[in-house]
Amino acid sequence: MERIFLTSGSAKLIAEIGVVLPKAEVAIIHPDLPQEQLNGESWCFVDWILNDISGIEFCRRLRATPTTSHTHITIVLDDDDQLARRRALGAGADDYMLGPLSAKRLIERLDFYKANEREPVLAKPALANGALTLDHSS
Repeated sequence: MERIFLTSGSAKLIAEIGVVLPKAEVAIIHPDLPQEQLNGESWCFVDWILNDISGIEFCRRLRATPTTSHTHITIVLDDDDQLARRRALGAGADDYMLGPLSAKRLIERLDFYKANEREPVLAKPALANGALTLDHSS
């Protein structure tokens, strides 16, 4: 089951996401509340500007907490500012997108993420022939 968390959004937006992804859990999260629900496979869309703290700070907090450090975080920017994009990625966001967030754009982004998920690359054993060794990991 997909778990999608937003730092803001209307009941209409959540309902629209639910129509397209009926098995998804969609919820609004608040940065001051414990984020235990974000553990496991979760997608979190964080607004650049929040009421009490910045989206950048919330992203840093999520990355610093062991239970939420693997959450996929997308920062939703207000405008297409190169410095803001760099700051978002520097704070630990996996991605960024321009707002405002809509159900259509959120679902397109999730489809993109899923299409580009890769299987983990397994380390290949080194090959040796006499004194010559070929190490694939170097």
